[in-house]
Amino acid sequence: MSASIDTSQGQAIRAQQLVCGWIDARPICRIDSLLLDRGATTVLCGPNGVGKSTLLKTLAAQIPPLQGEVLIDGTNLTQMDRKSIAKKLAYVAQFNETRKNLTVEEFVFLGRNPHQDWWSWTQSKEDREKVERALERTTCQDLRGNFLDNLSGGERQRVAIAAALAQDPSYILMDEPTAHLDFHHQLELLELLDQLRAEKIGILVALHDLNLAAKAADQIILLKKTKDAASTVAAQGKVSDVFTPEILADVYDVEVKIVQDDGTQNFIPVRMRKA
Repeated sequence: MSASIDTSQGQAIRAQQLVCGWIDARPICRIDSLLLDRGATTVLCGPNGVGKSTLLKTLAAQIPPLQGEVLIDGTNLTQMDRKSIAKKLAYVAQFNETRKNLTVEEFVFLGRNPHQDWWSWTQSKEDREKVERALERTTCQDLRGNFLDNLSGGERQRVAIAAALAQDPSYILMDEPTAHLDFHHQLELLELLDQLRAEKIGILVALHDLNLAAKAADQIILLKKTKDAASTVAAQGKVSDVFTPEILADVYDVEVKIVQDDGTQNFIPVRMRKA
């Protein structure tokens, strides 16, 4: 039986007793409680294969939960059609299989589809303004006429984020958005996340780099592999409470040194933990 969630409070993505995975396969991850408020950034961390992408896909209604419920602003995902979900939530996948015969500008305009009537082939002034703003915020203006097939991995990632911004969502879910970005564009993305948070957009982002995660997060959810069972949450909360040497060693099986630099914590893997 699905877990029941209090629907009296809206303006958030809420999940409880959520089990994620693929139908007819072993559950991949289990999370007891998740709350993503508007205006907050939650970073999802954990080792490879722990289920970060699967959790994001479940929250983004790409795959159904095996157990539990996901609510957006008090409404169960199962009661919402795809267009209604897309008006609320944008999802940026780790590997974007895009239509490569489109230009960057054409692809970003697809982000406006949830706000258009199905029979409409015209672009409103608002559509054009939203797309232009999205291109600017991801520094993709100079790429607008390029075909997606001619872009680097990092450029495609920025364009995917631009299309998500063009949706004008209340929540954005991103799966490893910095994976193909150089240092400059990584920091640029962190600045963008800060701007979106200030605009009361809820952000859930999966990151491998603990240093980037610490800079971006209001809250960390750290997943841990469990032998012969679904992954679980090792720790959840503020960076200082989750990214401790003891917890990180338990989750990653690596000794981690924490170095303070101008008030910023830096996490350095030192050695494999001895058995």
